[in-house]
Amino acid sequence: MSTQVLLVADDLGYCKERDEGILEAYEAGSLSMGSLLVNGSSAVAAVKHAQRADMPVGLHFNVTEGFPVRSSALSQSTNAGTNSLVTDAHGHCMFRGKEGFFLAIDQGLIDPQDVGDELRCQLDYFREVVGDDAIRVDGHNHVHIWPTLVHVIATILVEYNVQTVRVPDEVFAEDAEPSVFLQRVAVHARAARATYRAHGLHVPTGFIGLCLMGEQLSVAAIIDGIRQLLEQTRRRTHTTVAAPDTAVVEVMVHPGYAARAGTGAGCSTVAGPDAFACSPAREHELRTLVAHSDSGRCQLQEAVLEQGWGVLRAPSARALASLLLGSV
Repeated sequence: MSTQVLLVADDLGYCKERDEGILEAYEAGSLSMGSLLVNGSSAVAAVKHAQRADMPVGLHFNVTEGFPVRSSALSQSTNAGTNSLVTDAHGHCMFRGKEGFFLAIDQGLIDPQDVGDELRCQLDYFREVVGDDAIRVDGHNHVHIWPTLVHVIATILVEYNVQTVRVPDEVFAEDAEPSVFLQRVAVHARAARATYRAHGLHVPTGFIGLCLMGEQLSVAAIIDGIRQLLEQTRRRTHTTVAAPDTAVVEVMVHPGYAARAGTGAGCSTVAGPDAFACSPAREHELRTLVAHSDSGRCQLQEAVLEQGWGVLRAPSARALASLLLGSV
């Protein structure tokens, strides 16, 4: 069984500092693609930079942070109306925030139809900004794998000809200390994998990254995480079905330069960038991804190749999807 590594940087388009870091990591050879927040403050500029660098871009579907795209491109209406996703904040119609969204969904206050409507709007806006359909989709704060939403989302992804989707069903190492939220993500993702596959969508063989954010990210941690995942896959397929000819392991990262607090960056020019974007941890991830070995090659890429694996790279999202689909 051969192994290909899909390295995806989330939050492209959040702000110019994050975009600069993501593009730098891609040009260093340590990324496969970026995942775009279409309601981010720098989304349009980020796409132009990505296209100049031949960096593939997918949709980072967002219903937790900033302004909704629904009801007109980047609407900032002061009337939340009947949209269960939004609230009136700072005098504007905005998403509830991460904590607010998951509290509301646990209380049964989020209408899956509102999520579906926003997804369609973001997919349409992605097509307008990028000039092509979104071939790959994942979710900001992993909203796309939540049990009450996954069927609606999968149906729309098929409708829009999306081909591949993230499933963050990470199996945590024994010494890992994931938060309660991340544990919920992993559990829900295991169920979502079956739903997405039943809809005919491609999902990578496995995923790591929930416990590799910020200071926890290192080349050694990535390599060890992939090794452990492959061993789990071998044990599982040995007792159930035949192993795939090629395993695709997705690695989620969040590199960038730290955003400046008090600026109009982020998904909301009103609230500004959050603590995650302003954290020096973003620059730690960037340094890890752009570090070079004594031979002058990207350390991460070199470490992957030393294992006999490959880093998935292609000049467009469609070409990258062809590589992914060809691995099935």
